[in-house]
Parts: sequence; structure tokens; C-alpha cells
Amino acid sequence: METSKNHSAPIPFNEKERLDALHSYRIINTIPEEKFDSLTQIAAYICDSPFVLISLIDTNRLWFKSKIGMNISEIPRDISFCQYTIIQDEIFEIENALKDERFQNNPFVLGPPYIRFYAGTPLKTPEGFNVGTLCVFDTEPKSLNSRQKMILKVLSDQVIANFELIKKNRELVLVHEKKEELQKSKSQFFANMSHEIRTPVHGILGVTGLLSEMKLQPEQKEYVDIIRRNGNLLLNLLNDILDFSKLESSHMKIEIIAFDLMDLLRDVFYLFETYAKRKNLEFKMVGDQPSSLIISTDPNRLKQILVNLVSNAFKFTEKGSVSIEFEFDIKSDSKQCDIRIRVKDTGIGIPEQKLKELFQAYTQMDTSVSRKYGGTGLGLAISKGLAEMMNFKLTTQSVINRGSVFEISGRIPLAERSEVNFEPKKLNPDTNGTSIQDLRILVAEDNETNQMLIKKVLEKLGYEPVIVSNGIEALHHIETKGTDVFFWIFKCRN
Repeated sequence: METSKNHSAPIPFNEKERLDALHSYRIINTIPEEKFDSLTQIAAYICDSPFVLISLIDTNRLWFKSKIGMNISEIPRDISFCQYTIIQDEIFEIENALKDERFQNNPFVLGPPYIRFYAGTPLKTPEGFNVGTLCVFDTEPKSLNSRQKMILKVLSDQVIANFELIKKNRELVLVHEKKEELQKSKSQFFANMSHEIRTPVHGILGVTGLLSEMKLQPEQKEYVDIIRRNGNLLLNLLNDILDFSKLESSHMKIEIIAFDLMDLLRDVFYLFETYAKRKNLEFKMVGDQPSSLIISTDPNRLKQILVNLVSNAFKFTEKGSVSIEFEFDIKSDSKQCDIRIRVKDTGIGIPEQKLKELFQAYTQMDTSVSRKYGGTGLGLAISKGLAEMMNFKLTTQSVINRGSVFEISGRIPLAERSEVNFEPKKLNPDTNGTSIQDLRILVAEDNETNQMLIKKVLEKLGYEPVIVSNGIEALHHIETKGTDVFFWIFKCRN
């Protein structure tokens, strides 16, 4: 393993690049690993050698990733046999070190382990740098046959393959971590921006709501309606972008709770009933309607999907009908139910060539449809993602100019009504004689527009609220004057 300093091997011409390649693996000083120890064991068996090393050659030392027969982890580079191995591409073999002037005075030849035979093959990276060796040695003079040399070379290739795999896995982890961090930052950015943009939009909608209750001239009322419609459109676009960013970054949460599916379907139906009359479209629910069907999934996300599908159906249907059809098949064990909910329309339909990409983000039928009907092209992508998160399938069939059918289906666990978190309760008035208008109301809100809106709404209801701008002011008011009802806006500072 060693030679006198007078017989040190020449430094490779590409030493700097070689060391860079070695250090890129980050193998030196790592713990033993079975995948490398198994290779040294095979080499020991094939070459019939009591000593085997996987050595990495650093600037001034040899460090052993795997070793058989040695009880040390490293030696100086300038007394090693392996320093000669890395300056060539073939196996470097010494049959009898005592007869080679480069090694006859080597401390590992003259002393333990009394090396006589050495054979090493370089560990060559895919870029051609010899970063170390796989070597065998013995206390008796001998040589390797061609078969042993071939297998030793194959084993050295496997060592490098393992190095490369470790490196690639580490790089993939880093890429994944960077991607996760980017997605996290992106989601946080969208969440923050969504809040910052939605706050003034809510302010605009709140003001238009107050204006619409005033006595306005027809032209003024038309302007207010335009502002409200476009404000709602902007709010929907923001919600779509935020939801899609959450889905894309795997930060969308599903809350599994027990609820009545029939109540949810009726809620969706009632939500669009007036709109259907306004568009002069027939709107109906079709199916055997049990009084209730208690299931366990996320009611808010399921409702979001259905509202999006029904909204699309009305958007793209100018005449005819829209329907919500459903089928329930309770399984024999009474613990699960196969559910199919279809939203059918007699609208413009979808070209066959567009059906395959319909659920992809930002996909719309064509520019003319986009110009006429608007939208981000995110609604169906969001619905598809949400459906899959809840173990539903979302599929579609369509015929151009005849209409479309969107179906959400899946096998869902049944639940008992007792598992439903809450039932609607009628609020009874206070009977202790205290007027509800006499309640002391405190609101903490740092947005001036929202302050004005909240104050106006509460004053219209007969209250005289106190509005403060931050938590410190709110605590001071509570401590000095007290309050009966306290509204704390989540994003309010301090």
C-alpha cells in the first residue's frame, strides 16, 4: 500500500478537476454502507485476497470507503500503492513488491501488513477522472488471471455507479426541496396577494351593496350593477387562481366530515333557481330523492365542484334546460354508497378534439368562446383536482351543439346522522328584557374602507359600534370600557 517519498507517483495532469470530481460525490468521511462492503467481499472472494480496499484519493491522503483486512480508515497519499493506479487507466499490478524499487522500502512492505502482491483498478467517473481505486493485496507474491482482472474492473464500475447514484439522489432531493420551497413561496405569495387584492374588492362590493339600497336614478343603478358584476367576476378569478396554486403545490386540504348529501344538492339547486328563471331555462333535479343521505367526505369542496359544473352549464346554455341528476346505490354492508351525480345541459357542446385536454389548466375551447364567455380556464382543472383528492372521478361526454354531461362518481363511506357535526338551529330572541340594539360592539379592523362598511352596516341595524385599528387599541378599550361583542379581523395588525 505504500512507497518511500523518493518514489512518489507523478501528480495527474488534471489533478484540480479530479479533486473537484471526487469532492462532488461527498463520500469521504461517510459511514460504511452495505452496498460497498458487498463489492469488497466479492473482490476478496474472486481474487482470493485477504485485503481489499475501496479507496478515495484526496489531496494528501487515501480514505477507505470499504475495507477488508485493515483496521485503519486512511493513510498518507505519498506512501500508497494506489497513487500509481490513478495515473493510468488499466489495472496496476505488482506481483512482488520486494522486487520493485518503487515499493521495496515501503513501510507497509517492510512492516505490517507486509504487502507483497498488489492489484488495483482506478475508479473512473463518467467524465474520465480517476477519483480512487478498488484494490486487492496479499502477503504472498502472486498475480491475477484475466478473468479475475475482468471481474475486478466490473466491480470498480459498480462502485462508480453507486457513487453516481448517491450523487443523483442527493441532487434530486435538493431539486425536490427547492421545488417544495418554490411552491411554498409561490403559494404564500398567491395567498398574500389574494388577500391584498380581495380586501379592496370586498370593499368595492360592500360599497356597491350600500349604494344599491339607496334611491338611485336608473342610469346610476346601472353603473352600480356594472361595478358589482365586475367585482364579483374579479373575486371569482382570484379564488380560482388561489385554489389552483394550492392544488399545484399540494397545499389544498380536504376535511372529511359527515353531512347530508341531499341537503347539499338542494342547496346547489336553490342557488341557481332564480338564475335559471332569469335565463328562461328549465332547471330540475332528477333522481329518487331520499329524505336524507348521510355520507363522509368534504362537503365544501364537493359543493364547490358542483357549483362550478352547474355554473358552466348555465354559462354555455342559451336555450333548453340544465339538470342535476343523481343515482345512489347503497352497498349490501350498508357502510358504503356508490354515488353518481350528473350535470346535464343542452348548450353549445364541446368539440371531440378538445375533450381530452378539457381538464387541463388554462384550457378553453377556442378564442371565440373565450372572448364571449370569459373565464380563466381553471375551473374544470380545479374541479378535477378536488374530485381526485376526494376519491371521485370527474368525466364528461359532449356532442357539439347538443349539450354536455359532466359526471362525478365514486364510492363514499356512509355515516350516521348522529355523526353530523351540527344541525341548523333556530335562534330565539333574548327574553331577559335587554334590547339587542343596546349591545356594546367592538370591531378591530385596520382597513379604512372595511371600517366604514362595517360601521355603516351595523348602524343600519341599529347598533352604535366602536371601531379600532389594531389589537392594542382593542385591548385598551376592553379593559377601560368593556364590550359585549368583539369582532376581530384575522389580518388586523398587532
